Amino acid sequence: MEAVTVRKISDPALTGECLRLAWEVFREFDGPDCTPEGVEEFRDFVSFRWKEQPMDFYAAFIGGELAGTLAMRLPGHISLFFVRKEHQGLGVGRALMDTMLLDHCDGGVTVNSAPYAVG
Repeated sequence: MEAVTVRKISDPALTGECLRLAWEVFREFDGPDCTPEGVEEFRDFVSFRWKEQPMDFYAAFIGGELAGTLAMRLPGHISLFFVRKEHQGLGVGRALMDTMLLDHCDGGVTVNSAPYAVG
């Protein structure tokens, strides 16, 4: 297995890829358990409402492929934490979390997790 590489991103095109990944993974794992209104709410968030609050985006890559994403809604709330199905269980989420915490270790962080999330 190739190593997981994580970096903080600011490129709008890559941010868009991260948002698409979040939507795809949400639809596969979380969407089936949500109401239609909940799915629409999430779609609106990843489509345009994410811009309403400052966020730091992180992207994880395996072999040059985008494998996962995490956004830190400032000042300290984890948002949009998703890993593609084929990369789950390979340490992608841990690598994203560890990298984000290096940048945001001065205070606590909060998260609202989905039922499918790993503890």
